[in-house]
Amino acid sequence: MSLTIATAGAAHAAGVTWPLDYRDDSTNRFRWDKRTQPLIEAIARQPFAGELALALGGPPGPVVVQENRYFSASACVPHDCLRKGLLWLDTAQGVGLGAIFDGSYPDNTGRLMLDAKAIRGDVPDAARQAIVRWLEEVKASPTAVEFTDASGTRRPLPVAAFTPPQRFTPQSGGPSFDCARARTRIEHLLCSDAELAALDLKLADDFKGGLVALDDLPSRRQLTALQQWWLRERDADCERAAEPKACLVLAYQVQSATLLNWVPVSGRPQDPASLAKAGFQFGDMVYRGQRYTVVRQKDAGERLASFNQALAARQMAALDACALVVDLPVGTAHGNHSYGGVCEQRAAPAKRLVLVCNDDMIGHFGLRVLGRPKASVEELAHFVAEECFGG
Repeated sequence: MSLTIATAGAAHAAGVTWPLDYRDDSTNRFRWDKRTQPLIEAIARQPFAGELALALGGPPGPVVVQENRYFSASACVPHDCLRKGLLWLDTAQGVGLGAIFDGSYPDNTGRLMLDAKAIRGDVPDAARQAIVRWLEEVKASPTAVEFTDASGTRRPLPVAAFTPPQRFTPQSGGPSFDCARARTRIEHLLCSDAELAALDLKLADDFKGGLVALDDLPSRRQLTALQQWWLRERDADCERAAEPKACLVLAYQVQSATLLNWVPVSGRPQDPASLAKAGFQFGDMVYRGQRYTVVRQKDAGERLASFNQALAARQMAALDACALVVDLPVGTAHGNHSYGGVCEQRAAPAKRLVLVCNDDMIGHFGLRVLGRPKASVEELAHFVAEECFGG
């Protein structure tokens, strides 16, 4: 594995402030600004500049701005995410730095290379700190560091200066935290029960994976707030529960589904409880005396083919698209899942909005034409419960 970093010093003597407009945003949006390619070429030597431009165009991380001055953007190479790139810029001085990381599986260790067009001497400390934070996030550790400064001379640098700090590493069976520091009743229970420990570790991994997958800082802050709120609610609810373990098992199952399906909420900031409801449609519904679990599917298009197969078997017009899809699982091991969608159907003389449902095991099917342009999650869930639930 190698990590290559190029820097350019006085690319813009008067400073370069326009990248600050991308503060907290996705690196991809910054990358496709028409001013970014010339900036990369001013910062980095070829062929490094081309490699960095490619890396910054792949699955992105967020743009990070420190002290309203130090800018960094990162991403990984399309279809080759073991190779990652970072661009750092001192916007006040016009001094830039870029990075490419060639990872090795599974340990993600290797070489970190630095290259500067206009910087002489040491790597700026603000740049070094940005690199270390980035390496920590992508879980990479350099085994060697090389720096090519403005003179074109390459020289080794201390690996320790670019090595992320050591963090607690949980055991393979969990939990996610250090049991030597357990303080609360809930924490001690998680440490003493193998099933709960495994649930805690898996949820922590799901949260970290979901966090890294978000490409802007506002979305990451939303997810972090949601997880912290859930931890408080978990402790408050299960501390006083008659059966704490059963309470915890259910809490972890619900939060796992929440993290799997949650999407960021646009608009004004919301409190965590509202964030959970708005960003993710998951919860219990009581309808006609029966309790159901409703899970909103993140990708509404995934169920479209199944709906259309059911329609074709009944010689009915196909659907063009679905704006909303929910799942009502039976809730038992290997149990049935019943899906419903709010979809557009190709019907003469014009398209129409319909509710449609089917399931995975029994062969349930339902279709209802709507006489209006939209339907709520609750209306759709009630329709699925009536027409397609069970098994």
